[in-house]
Amino acid sequence: MNLRNSVCKPKPGDFVLFIAVLAAAVYCFAGMVKSGAAREAVIKQNGVELYRIDMGELKEPVFIRVDGVEICVSADGARFVHSDCPDGVCVRTGKITRAGQAAVCVPNRVVLVLEGGADADSDGMDVIT
Repeated sequence: MNLRNSVCKPKPGDFVLFIAVLAAAVYCFAGMVKSGAAREAVIKQNGVELYRIDMGELKEPVFIRVDGVEICVSADGARFVHSDCPDGVCVRTGKITRAGQAAVCVPNRVVLVLEGGADADSDGMDVIT
């Protein structure tokens, strides 16, 4: 068998498949890049929502205390400022600024989540697979 003469030539269907895969890759990449600024900061403890703050309306930072935790919410992000937990991982997480990001203080069972942004009107589908 002579391998030089058995060149694999692309068929018209191969081009259609290539274009479809390329379009899907571009769509997924565009979904990952589009993050948008968060619109709301949600603070929960033990799974119960305690506060929902519209960050777009804030003129100056707001400080909220929940048990042994102090949280600062401003127009450009939110962060744990102080926590009485022994390890302080929540404070070292720093400021979260994009929709979908979260910071958690596990010992105090406090969750800080940013919601909204450019994906607020989407159907909730995750483009990252």
